[in-house]
Amino acid sequence: MLRRLRTIAVAALAVFGMMPASAARAQSCVLCYTSLANASPGAFRAFEIAMFVLLIPTLLLFVGLFVLIFRHRATAEAETWTDAQTDRELADGSAIGPANA
Repeated sequence: MLRRLRTIAVAALAVFGMMPASAARAQSCVLCYTSLANASPGAFRAFEIAMFVLLIPTLLLFVGLFVLIFRHRATAEAETWTDAQTDRELADGSAIGPANA
């Protein structure tokens, strides 16, 4: 139940994060805006498309990295547990076999 609720919360945050915000649009470079304001309407539309195209590879890199981390989280946890177990065995001497004792 908790896992399902967490999944729904993450999905809702992702959807809200992708919604356009007027404040975000207002933070563009002044020089870019003035040069595009004096250009034709097609130039401004081309600039918007170019920004979207440049955003796609960045998003793909971040999503790929997070998917990689998410898929291999069990491996990292298992290695940490194994290292902790080995450290404990070395500390109490149980890692030394009967032939070496």
